[in-house]
Amino acid sequence: MFPNDLTITSNGKTIYFTDISEKWDHDNVAFSTIEGECSGRIFKCDVKSKRIDLIYSGLCFPNGIELDRSENNLLVLENARRRVIVIDLESRNIVKTIKLPGGPDNIRKTRNNGYWVAIPVLHHSTTDFIWEYPALRNIIASILGRKGLLKLVDLNQEIIVKLTETFEPESIYYDLDGKVSKAITEASESDNGEILLGSSIQSRIVVLDGKAL
Repeated sequence: MFPNDLTITSNGKTIYFTDISEKWDHDNVAFSTIEGECSGRIFKCDVKSKRIDLIYSGLCFPNGIELDRSENNLLVLENARRRVIVIDLESRNIVKTIKLPGGPDNIRKTRNNGYWVAIPVLHHSTTDFIWEYPALRNIIASILGRKGLLKLVDLNQEIIVKLTETFEPESIYYDLDGKVSKAITEASESDNGEILLGSSIQSRIVVLDGKAL
């Protein structure tokens, strides 16, 4: 319904990708969060045969995905649950969970064997309250509609979390006033150590001095 992100094995033979929802498409995906439905999935695609297999299901708004360097584990971001999950590809079980201060969007490798996680917005007590009551969520969704739902989210901020090689939080960087960028969807590290920030609402890429971080 809504494939979102992908990661490719080093030999180029296999693609793993996320599908945010079985119910909502791109234009209406905001309803997935407010409804609290967890039908997101992870798929494995064999490039040569074109065969697609289901790896994991029942995820709440999974978007960013990345292979670890051993290619034995998948790191998947669950936006609605505000966490990173690590899935062992052999057993297909979650072996680690990392809680985050907001709903994450994408995850990318760092140059020093860690990972950058981009978080567009922090969680808010109001949305947390709504999340606890399904009936209330449905009423709000029907009244506000898709555009109204998006107005509930403060996009004038950015947060980046750096994870270690063993998936432990190492550092976190806040820009709560959006002075550097806003609503970042990805943080990627270039070969020279610069951090490139992408945004869902700004028509520009921000380049940071990685040494300063």
